[in-house]
Amino acid sequence: MIKKIIPAILIIITFLSGCSMMDAVKDIGKLKFKLHSVTDVKLCGINLDDKKKISDFDLIDLGVLVSAFANNDFPVEMIINIEAKNNSPELMDSDYDDVKIKTFPWKLYLNDNLTAMGNITKPVSVPGKGRTTLMSIDADFDLLQVFRGMGYKKLARLVLGIGKRDASESTKIKITAKPTVETILGDYEYPEEIVLIQKDIK
Repeated sequence: MIKKIIPAILIIITFLSGCSMMDAVKDIGKLKFKLHSVTDVKLCGINLDDKKKISDFDLIDLGVLVSAFANNDFPVEMIINIEAKNNSPELMDSDYDDVKIKTFPWKLYLNDNLTAMGNITKPVSVPGKGRTTLMSIDADFDLLQVFRGMGYKKLARLVLGIGKRDASESTKIKITAKPTVETILGDYEYPEEIVLIQKDIK
């Protein structure tokens, strides 16, 4: 316990000599987020890994889509991968510059329409000294609850366009979030939402 307390005290003294406690927490808890990729996309239970356009669906797949659409149920599942980079200054030669993302309340927008929202289910650790961690969030939603008045083919193209799957009809994706991170000096809640846009996606 003493081995943990003494370095923490030294860190606090170092930071407080030139800034306030809040500034110190903010400095250590500073992370850079980037929309990395969208993977494991499924539409009505159909895996889209090998599909880029409507003609890639076989007759069985199309039957599933038509049936789901007729029943007013057009579910989408996907994993959104977000890269978190620790930009905090290197503190001594220890793990005390590691931070933990405690909460990450996010909102997903497709073509500027609020489509889904959620939060991480457990904290995510981000090592210090400029290292990165890939954080995955599950996004499940029903397209018919957001995009009304569209046919099933147009809805399918919208999903195929996520992550540039279909270059001819790319779907604009955006994530907003207001993280809270835990540092050696305490918790830091971002004062404003961060915005992650499609241009960074791989």
